[in-house]
Amino acid sequence: MNKQTIITILLVLVALAVHAKKTVVWEYPSVVYTNFTYFVIQKVVMTKEQTVLYASVKLLPGLGFRIQDGSYLQANGKQYAITGSDSIALGKWFVLDDSGKKDFVLYFKSLPLNTKEFDFLEGLKRNDYQIFGLHDKNYIMPAAPVPEEYLAEYAVDDQLAEMKYDATPATIHFKALNYRKGMNTEINIRYVDLKNPKDYMWENYIRLNDEGEASVSLPIGLPQLIVAEIYWSSMAVVYLAPGKEVTLLIDMSRDGDFPNTKFVGYKGYFAKTDKAWYQQRVEDKGGYGRGIKELWDKQLVFDHNFVSDCKDLAQSDAKGFKADLARYCYYLPQVLDSKKVEKPLIEDKNLSDLYDTVVAEYQKTVAVNKQGILSNAHYLDMTDVVPENTLQTILDKHKGKTILVDLWATWCVPCMAGHEKMKPMKEELKDKDIVYIYIAAPSSNFEKWKEYIANIPDEHYFLTDEQYLYISKQYECTGIPFYAIYNSKGEQTYKHQGFPGVEAIREALEKALDNK
Repeated sequence: MNKQTIITILLVLVALAVHAKKTVVWEYPSVVYTNFTYFVIQKVVMTKEQTVLYASVKLLPGLGFRIQDGSYLQANGKQYAITGSDSIALGKWFVLDDSGKKDFVLYFKSLPLNTKEFDFLEGLKRNDYQIFGLHDKNYIMPAAPVPEEYLAEYAVDDQLAEMKYDATPATIHFKALNYRKGMNTEINIRYVDLKNPKDYMWENYIRLNDEGEASVSLPIGLPQLIVAEIYWSSMAVVYLAPGKEVTLLIDMSRDGDFPNTKFVGYKGYFAKTDKAWYQQRVEDKGGYGRGIKELWDKQLVFDHNFVSDCKDLAQSDAKGFKADLARYCYYLPQVLDSKKVEKPLIEDKNLSDLYDTVVAEYQKTVAVNKQGILSNAHYLDMTDVVPENTLQTILDKHKGKTILVDLWATWCVPCMAGHEKMKPMKEELKDKDIVYIYIAAPSSNFEKWKEYIANIPDEHYFLTDEQYLYISKQYECTGIPFYAIYNSKGEQTYKHQGFPGVEAIREALEKALDNK
């Protein structure tokens, strides 16, 4: 064997040894999409033996989280199972201390070292932790080609719709490229609902199906700006009018820090302007850009700024549709808050008739609730109870019983997760003399609240802002979920901000039961 051959063999052996020890590190990797922004992967380390994720959870102190022992990584159609952890026990709840933060490490079977991107999944169910498209921050995810029909150029000749009331719903369609099963992507659509003008940015939540598509009809009543937002990811602003349709195209794998990153195309009504509007507004730091401001200045565009600033116009002698609309939006919320307000002069017949219809529907709902026809939603109309007496009025209905009070909101994910986790406990304690009282924050979506509580056969309250604020102060509550427990003597024996875990609540309930 000659000298050159020996040198070649040695070089090959060195190269093999280096390859065998190769380590791939992604510091602060980028993420394509996740519903759980409080769960962050800080570093990925890939070796031939294993893949390691350095992770962190940051929530309110007292809240808990759990990493399922069946979690896995997914790449190129294959799964790589979790093998262990440091600082937390897999499958067990961990309650955050006063710092509200926990760092921990997760170990998995080894991904190929040439992996460009992968998913972290507890599973594909709605509440499972899911992080899609983890990748090195220096790697750009391939963008999907946008069909030509969604690439309309900006046009200054788009004409705003006539400003008049029309009950015909408007429709928004969503279609997503690069959609992965399990993303369960929720889109929050905000608009001004004339039936609920006090909630001047009404929310309508929809989820994309397994094909990445969804459609929703909106009773917007008037031409207005609609906001479509993918949670903590992207935002689009759409001009829409009654009876019109628009389709928004989304690329779920698209990278970028720009606010409407994933909205890549528009098709349908006013699509040419929609494409340019939000991007130009952000780039111009609040300006409308490219002549869009001139277009918007030509006519009234009905949006939340008008609704919230219409008091002076509503109380003036101004005439015309704008004045009618201002009176509608200013006086109707006061009626819906049970204030005795005379109907204002609304010259537009369609708006005047709608005002009468909304008032009549509201009064009918109040009458139904007072009769107790809704079996699991008692005394929804408590506007005749002053804030300082509200809590005691609720508690007095159940003298001699053990009571659990739960403050929550429809937008609070930990609140609703706590409800699900407590279901088995409530079933086990069903023979005990316990009353479960749920008090929803007024910031909740009322329609979503009514739908949600249908599956929780207990006692529910939706109070006014003043009533809820007073109760929060009584409890010294600064965040939700919040729990308070009373024994049969009416003594408060427990309170806790943040979900403490089922066992902690069970223990507190049993202690209250023993203190009869």
